[in-house]
Amino acid sequence: MNERANERLRLENDLRRALPLEQLHLVYQPQVELASGRIVGVEALIRWQHPELGLISPVKFIPVAEDTGLVSAIGEWVLHSACAQQRQWQQDYGIALRMAVNLSPVQLQQNDIVSMVNHIVSEVGMNPEYLELEITEGVLMGSDEQVKVDLYKLSLSGIQIALDDFGTGYSSLRYISQLDIHKIKIDRTFIHDLTENSQNASIVSAIVAMAKNLGITLLAEGIETREVAELLARLGCQEGQGYLYDRPLSPEAIERLLEKEAAGQASPT
Repeated sequence: MNERANERLRLENDLRRALPLEQLHLVYQPQVELASGRIVGVEALIRWQHPELGLISPVKFIPVAEDTGLVSAIGEWVLHSACAQQRQWQQDYGIALRMAVNLSPVQLQQNDIVSMVNHIVSEVGMNPEYLELEITEGVLMGSDEQVKVDLYKLSLSGIQIALDDFGTGYSSLRYISQLDIHKIKIDRTFIHDLTENSQNASIVSAIVAMAKNLGITLLAEGIETREVAELLARLGCQEGQGYLYDRPLSPEAIERLLEKEAAGQASPT
């Protein structure tokens, strides 16, 4: 117990210095249109390259950031960096990728979350329609009314709201319709064995039907095989994300993809 306590204390102290020392960076996992395979967006994911401990998983340090209140500053940095990157890519390649950024429950409890997000979007000159804020089912169900009001205000600004890890919690369809959710991300637990598991296929089919009736876009997470991608497309899921397409990539790797995309658009038909 002593060792674990000391390890956490060190992690907390080092995390306080990680942002000013520029040890944190973002990687981006492509999101594609299933019908065409065309990249339509990316999800921004944070990484911590510790000078002594190496690469530390967000699963390990994000809970520490939330417990200590550091997640507010880190989250603001992530949002600003991701939005500025989206804007830069659009200027350089003429391709408007959607930028998905995760919001933690702690961030959503901030009184100034709406003004902070709108200020960043305005400051970097980004079209708010290309920003997608991801929240989880747990946040949706466990939050107070002010959080729901804030999410509604953000959607009024043109910002997209996505419900992450769908199917792992207890979402209320009433909340989904009230909050004007733009996208549902089907959790990977329903996806990885989709072609072998008829029960999961039935669940995904039901989610597709619900989303279609509500006018909500669907994205499947954790796609690893072509067979699963093709089945999802046949079921009516519009978008996908997973190792079949790409792992989280550096900004430079995303730029190489955009160069190919831009060259294809410029080619004569």
